[in-house]
Amino acid sequence: MGNSEGMKEGRDENNAANEPVSAARATRTSWKTLPFPPAACATIPLAREYTAAEYAQIARGFIPRDMDDRWFIYLDGDTLALHRSWTGACIFLVRLVPVGAGYRIAEAWANRDPAQYRVTDAGKDATDIARLIDLLLLKRPLLTPEWPTT
Repeated sequence: MGNSEGMKEGRDENNAANEPVSAARATRTSWKTLPFPPAACATIPLAREYTAAEYAQIARGFIPRDMDDRWFIYLDGDTLALHRSWTGACIFLVRLVPVGAGYRIAEAWANRDPAQYRVTDAGKDATDIARLIDLLLLKRPLLTPEWPTT
C-alpha cells in the first residue's frame, strides 16, 4: 500500500483481521475532529456495495487505541467520516444509502485543502477509502498480489 500521507497504520496490516474489535461505537465526540472543508473538496468515483452485516460493522466505526492508529472513523447519519487521528482533519466523507438488502456508496469526497491533505489523485483516494473500510472497519486482511518468479 505504501506510506504516502500515512495510509500505513503502524501495525502489520495483514494482521488487521486478528485485532480485537472495540466494544464502543465511534461517534463524532469520540475523538477530536475538524470539519470537512466543503469549499475545498473533490468528488471521488467509488462504487461499492455492502451487505447489511458489513454495514453494521462499518457503522461501529474505528476509534484509535494508541498513537500508531492514524485514523478515526465514525458514521454520522448516512455519512461515514474518515479523520486523521493526530490532526483531527476530515480527509474523506462517504455517503452510504440502502439498496435492496444492503447498502452502497452513493457519493464520496476527498479533502483538497493542501494544509490538511496533499493528495490530489482521485484514483488513489478511491483506493485508500476502500482499503480503510476493508482493513479498519471490516477487518479484512490486506491482499497483496503474487508476482511471478522468473
